[in-house]
Amino acid sequence: MIFLVLPKMCHTAECTAEEGCVQTDISEQCNYDDKCYTYDCNPDQGCTRTKVDCDDYNVCTDDCCNPETGCTYTPHNCDTGNKCYSFTCDREEGCQYEHVPIDDGDACTDDFCYPDVGVEHHTIVCDDQSKCTDDSCDTKTGCVYTPISCDDYDACTHDHCCPQTGCIFETYSCDDNNACTVDGCDPATGCTHTALDCNDNDICTIDRCNPQKGCVYKDVSCDDHDACTEDKCDLYHGCVHWDIQCDDYNLCTRDLCCQDNGCYFAPICCDDNNACTVDSCVPSSGCLNVKISCDDGDECTIDSCHCTEGCQHFPVDPEQNKNCATWSPYECSSDSECDDGNACTDDSCRGGSCHTVALDCNDYNSCTVDSCDPQSGCVYETIDCYHDTREEKLQVEADEQENETQGKLQIENTQQEDKQLSAGAIVGIVAAGVVVLGVAIFVGIKVFYKKDPINPDGYSAM
Repeated sequence: MIFLVLPKMCHTAECTAEEGCVQTDISEQCNYDDKCYTYDCNPDQGCTRTKVDCDDYNVCTDDCCNPETGCTYTPHNCDTGNKCYSFTCDREEGCQYEHVPIDDGDACTDDFCYPDVGVEHHTIVCDDQSKCTDDSCDTKTGCVYTPISCDDYDACTHDHCCPQTGCIFETYSCDDNNACTVDGCDPATGCTHTALDCNDNDICTIDRCNPQKGCVYKDVSCDDHDACTEDKCDLYHGCVHWDIQCDDYNLCTRDLCCQDNGCYFAPICCDDNNACTVDSCVPSSGCLNVKISCDDGDECTIDSCHCTEGCQHFPVDPEQNKNCATWSPYECSSDSECDDGNACTDDSCRGGSCHTVALDCNDYNSCTVDSCDPQSGCVYETIDCYHDTREEKLQVEADEQENETQGKLQIENTQQEDKQLSAGAIVGIVAAGVVVLGVAIFVGIKVFYKKDPINPDGYSAM
C-alpha cells in the first residue's frame, strides 16, 4: 500500500515510476519587480506581498514610492502664492503662515493686502451720504461729520434735516383734534384755536358741537306721546300736532284711536238677538241678518221659527195626513228623558212633554266671537284687534262674501217655506181636534213625535 502526502502551496508534487513522490519548491516564483512591495510564500496561502513603508516622519517632505526605484522624499512646497503671508515649514507641525503687516499709521487711509499684488494704501472717502453734515478727515481720528443748522426762525414750521434731501421746514399741524375749533398759526407765537359757531338759525334743531364730529344739528323732538296725533316741526311756529284719521273704510268695525297704540278697529256686533236669523257683516254694507230655514224635511211636522227659541216643529193632525196616523205624543216624567245629546240645546220636561230650546251663547261682548260646540257647549273666542294679519283680513272678507251669497239663497228658500207653512197652518186651524196644536203654537213649545209600539193608534209627546 502506498500513502500519498499532499504538498503545501509553496511546493508542487508528482509521482513517477522511477522516483515515486517528488516535491518541487516554487517559492521563488513569488518575486516580482515592484520595489514598493516585499514578497513571500505562505505554505497555507501561497504567494503574499507587503507594501513598503516609505514614511520618514517628516511633514515637510512628500513621501512617495516608485515601483522601479522604491521610496522617494520630495521637500513639501508651502508657498500658496498669497503675497499677504510669509511661510516656513516645521518638521513636526508642517507649513507655518504669518500675515504681513499692512497698517501705515494714517487714519485717513484704508490699508489692504491683495493676495496677488501685496500691500496697498487707499485714501478713504469721508462722505457719509448725509446732506445734514459737513464731512472731513483727521489723520489721527479719521472721518469727522459736523451737523449743519436748519433753523428758519419760524414758529409755524418744524425744522429738521433729512439725510437724503437736507434741511426740511415742515409746517406744523395745529390740529388740536377738536372739531369745535378753527385752527391756525402765527409765525411769531405758533398755533391758534378759535371756537366754532354752530348756530344754524333753525328753531327745529338743537345746535351743539361734538369734539369728534363738529357741529351737530339734532331735530327737535315734537313727539307728544299721543299715538292719535301726527307731530311735526314748523320752521316758523315750532312743534305742531294734528289728529290722525283712523277710517279703515270697513262698515264692520268701529274706528277708534288709543293714545298709547294709535288706531285700532274693533269689530261691531251684528247680533240682532233673533234666533231666526243668521247674523254676519259685509265690510261694504255692514250687518247682514238673513232669515234661516227651519225645514226639517218631515211631512208630519209644521215648521216655524220663534224669535227667541228658534226653529220649532209641530205635529200635523193625523186626520189631515194619513201618512202621519201612526205617530202619537210621547209623555215624559223627568228632564233626563228629553236629553238629545246636543250641548247646544236646552232640554227639559214640562207638563209631561219634552221641550227643546236652542242655547243662547250671546255674551253681549263685541270683542268675542260667540259660537256653540255640540260636544262642549258655548265657545267665546277673543278677537285680536291689533294683530290681524293681511291674510286673516282677506279670509274674513271672503267669508263675508260667502255668507252674503248664502244669505240670499236662504232668503229665497225661506220665502218659499213661508208660503208652504202658511198653507199648512190654515189646514191645521180649520181641522177639528187640533186644540193642542193651537196651544203649542201660542206658547212656543217644540214637540217631537215617535211611534208608540204599545198603542199604534195613540200618540206620545217627546
